Amino acid sequence: MKIAFANNTLQRAATDLTRARRSWSTQGVADSYQLRIQLLQQIATIDELYQVRAVRFHALRGDRQGQYAVTLIGPWRLIFEYDEGKDEIIVVEVTDYHD
Repeated sequence: MKIAFANNTLQRAATDLTRARRSWSTQGVADSYQLRIQLLQQIATIDELYQVRAVRFHALRGDRQGQYAVTLIGPWRLIFEYDEGKDEIIVVEVTDYHD
């Protein structure tokens, strides 16, 4: 699947582990982020994420309607949108949903 990023920080962190670790100091977030980006690149359809139980893929509701989340580690989530017309995932943010 084609991946786009909401900002340069997210894009650079996808391929540069040192930069990713600087962005998210919580241990394991950067490593998980890169693994999830690789997973998103490998899928053919967004529905395939339901088959990968470990990522806990789910649609968001409320003011985040139209966005999706996958688990990184603990309370950390990778939030993205799916542009069906372009068949593209847009990575929006990495967040600790407890904050």
